[in-house]
Amino acid sequence: FAASELARYLGQILGKPLSVGAAAAGAPRIVLEKVADKDLGDEGYEFAAEGNTLRLRAGGDLGAVFGVYEFLRRYGGCRFSGLGPDGELVPSRKSVTAEGLPLRRKPKLWYRGPQFSSRGAATLTEEESAQLCTRWIDWMAKNGFNYVVHNPHRFPGDWFDRFIRPEMVKRGLKFDMNHHNLYLWLPRKNFAEHPEWFPLVDGKRAASGNQLGICSSNPQAVQTVIDNVLDYLRRHPEVSIIGVIPGDSYGMCHCDECTKLDVANGIDPKEQFRDTTAFKTAGANLAKTRRYTLLINQVARAVREEFPDVLVGSAAYVDLTWPDQEIPMESNVVTWVATYWRDGSRPLAEDARTDVNRMFYDALKQWRRLHKGRVITYSYYMGMNAQRSLPYPQDQVIARDWKNLKALGIEGATLQNWPDNHEVYALNILTLARCAWEDDVDPEAVLDEYLEGMYGSVAGEIRPIFDAFHAAWRRAEEEGATILPNGLSILLLMDALGEGRLDECLAAARAKAANDRERRQVAKLTQTAQYWKMGAEIFRLEQKAGAAARAGDQAAAATLKEDAARKCLDIQDYLRGLPAGWVAPRSANVWENTRKRLVPESAGK
Repeated sequence: FAASELARYLGQILGKPLSVGAAAAGAPRIVLEKVADKDLGDEGYEFAAEGNTLRLRAGGDLGAVFGVYEFLRRYGGCRFSGLGPDGELVPSRKSVTAEGLPLRRKPKLWYRGPQFSSRGAATLTEEESAQLCTRWIDWMAKNGFNYVVHNPHRFPGDWFDRFIRPEMVKRGLKFDMNHHNLYLWLPRKNFAEHPEWFPLVDGKRAASGNQLGICSSNPQAVQTVIDNVLDYLRRHPEVSIIGVIPGDSYGMCHCDECTKLDVANGIDPKEQFRDTTAFKTAGANLAKTRRYTLLINQVARAVREEFPDVLVGSAAYVDLTWPDQEIPMESNVVTWVATYWRDGSRPLAEDARTDVNRMFYDALKQWRRLHKGRVITYSYYMGMNAQRSLPYPQDQVIARDWKNLKALGIEGATLQNWPDNHEVYALNILTLARCAWEDDVDPEAVLDEYLEGMYGSVAGEIRPIFDAFHAAWRRAEEEGATILPNGLSILLLMDALGEGRLDECLAAARAKAANDRERRQVAKLTQTAQYWKMGAEIFRLEQKAGAAARAGDQAAAATLKEDAARKCLDIQDYLRGLPAGWVAPRSANVWENTRKRLVPESAGK
């Protein structure tokens, strides 16, 4: 695959077909080799020149794929900014010259894995969804990502196995079964026969998927989890990491036996009823943390015995954010710490001005100190679903984040990011990719490369949009404002840019576009920018309604809310026409929830 990709792209650059196979005597050639080099690992590579031969030596299959795409980017001038051919720039050149050899590269971060948990809008056919998601997998490989995080409850049936797994295998990408999957290991179908395996909530057993949805004091329940994890690994030998990840939200068992187990482990029984939001400032839910740690360790020991090369994933998430101070997790456990609802305007740092960012940095610091295994982050570089697929220009903050996190010993990031709205957040993810392979990352240079790849000759006309967004982000940091991933940042961005200036930039790009690809890309951005304007208008109406209510004018407030609610319906209709890859279908649900909040009496209509 790596050799065919190199020949394909070099052929496009040079304007003539190139083949894979034996070269003519005396002709220049590129040779791909897999070498035994412990320093390179399986993902590193080296470029070296020997006479008329350039050798790409890779430590493994994935290293060969990464090396080919870096060769094309560094020496061929290719830009892999967005999804599919429209999101790439492949220049025309008479020759390709590699200078500064030998060059040796390997990743600075062990783990780099966007979460694969969405297959596109419901309006897409199976084949259209597969094309979108394959392009996303392709983008990952071209930009040096190594893990695909599989979220199975988003994919009924065999769709993932038919369309996505072959594309992963072809590129050598690694498989991480590591997201909200406890319900798979303790299936709810067992509830009818074994309700005692499930949590006691409000005096009743419940087949709940909420967070720690298991009676972890029940040995049969724990053994069922272990048996199902091992069975999955036997059937899926490609899996590198298998998680035992609680469900979303909060929750745990309150039965007498679980309480007794808490007491036996030195935990105050009251801990299981700790305020679920206290994790932000006051530590952890000690009872849940201890139960989860014991569960993970039992699974990890069983996995290590049969699959010594497979890691077990665990989640440090909401009130499980902090590590157990007394019982460490096993060394074959990789823990992701979810930086949930962080301040996006400034980096995670020990001296961060925002309490929540300091809290997450401290939690990461404690995990690195107490955990014998690997520690990564779960990062929301698309601002979570509440961001509504609206812009979240965090790329400059990301570059600062990873100077701090690499120094702390954090070994990578899994990202909540989806094919549906990838194009809106690609610059953020691309910046992380550069941080994962380089120590000194200039976000301005990353922006230039991204815009060149996305928009070609009209990159300069589009850049002022991003410059204004970054200026708004810097101003928020300087003024002490907190940017939460709730979509409201669109007001800061549009106020900094101005709708008139946005329209001018897009018009200039349309006028200058030199080819069909550039025209299509500008058209997609123009269509998406209209969505940004509509979102900002709704938020402004809601703010005006709040101001009217505070001033005592309830009639005006009601009118403004009704107007905003009607526009929530308009925006949902508009979302259906946006191009695939530019908006997540779930954003419509968030706008519908906004409408119901504005006009509660309309909720049933």
